[in-house]
Amino acid sequence: MNCRGRDQLNINNKQIGKLNSIYHQFAMKYSLSDSEFQILYMLQFFGDGCLLHEIVEFTEIPKQTIHSALKKMEKEKWLYLEDVNPKRKRIFLTNQGKDVALNTVQKVIDIESKIFENYDEEKINIYLEFMDELTKKLKLELKQVKEVEEWQFN
Repeated sequence: MNCRGRDQLNINNKQIGKLNSIYHQFAMKYSLSDSEFQILYMLQFFGDGCLLHEIVEFTEIPKQTIHSALKKMEKEKWLYLEDVNPKRKRIFLTNQGKDVALNTVQKVIDIESKIFENYDEEKINIYLEFMDELTKKLKLELKQVKEVEEWQFN
């Protein structure tokens, strides 16, 4: 890899790390695990009634981790699950859960929306296309590596 590519990769990796840290620190400030934050975020952003498998697919958090977070959140009376059929469940926020989401993840959604609104649409689309391409290529290439052949990529 040439120096320019290496420098750009380093900057990209630092930015991804910083972004992850920002979300993690925000969640911690409100005593939320990263999984709880992601679940609340999805239910607030997409609306009540998300299917469990949609949350797993969207967040790419392991199913068991999501299940553990949901159990804790149910115990806290933030949400409840409804059977769609024996293999599918929908997740709904309780009134208490809606208050929690409004006072936590909605703040992040509002800030993100404001930031995106202030950028040129073409610039955002270039960024989103790049990230999509990077993700797809990285998954494809990593599947070729013997040590990670058993990993499950969505």
